[in-house]
Amino acid sequence: MLLFVALFVLAAGSSGIKASVPSHGADQFDEKDPKELIQMSSYFNFVLLAVCLGAAVSLTVFVWIQDNKGWDWGFGVGAISMLLAVIFFIAGLPMHRIHVVQGSSTVVEILQVCPYCSRKWSTIETIVHSSVA
Repeated sequence: MLLFVALFVLAAGSSGIKASVPSHGADQFDEKDPKELIQMSSYFNFVLLAVCLGAAVSLTVFVWIQDNKGWDWGFGVGAISMLLAVIFFIAGLPMHRIHVVQGSSTVVEILQVCPYCSRKWSTIETIVHSSVA
């Protein structure tokens, strides 16, 4: 059971970071400036390269460390890597462009869609059941 919970948390975290990093980085560029527009295109290429290289390193270097030095070393190096990444991110925050979203919250907008979807779903079920019968 613990394995499945850990895999679920890992998948949720991985999907969250992979979805938010490109949009966070793209938010740092001004689309109206032609020079920054070209830089934004390069940014997406480098993000994809970093994700692929990160997967390659994690599947080779960390596995080699765990096989030759032990699991404690493998998890330790991974934890230190994540700690360094958080430190670099926090150190770079003053240089980030922070855009405050105008209007309502995204979470509120998503929650407002849920009742609408449930009403539409019951309508679709009624249509499907009436056409089948």
